[in-house]
Amino acid sequence: MSNIMDCPYGHRFSKTRYGTICPHCGFDLDTPEKVYVNLRKECGLSLKEERPVCAWLACIEGARRGKSYVISFGENFIGTDRDNEIQVLGDEKMLG
Repeated sequence: MSNIMDCPYGHRFSKTRYGTICPHCGFDLDTPEKVYVNLRKECGLSLKEERPVCAWLACIEGARRGKSYVISFGENFIGTDRDNEIQVLGDEKMLG
């Protein structure tokens, strides 16, 4: 049994040394997301496309009342920083 792993983004690494997480891009080959990525590869679809929408987060109080935020497949970070997938502005209770 080979200990060489192939990341869906083309990286190769040692499973013995790094486990199932690609040291180059951080993709964990032991998650439900791998099924989605592998299906996209099998169908010849780009891995760079937007992640599918799974849910919406709706604000029901405060300055952003009525605003909705898209929750996509995979990890979604919520906060006030631009780096977050879901950026909520105008709420002093939220940090980062």
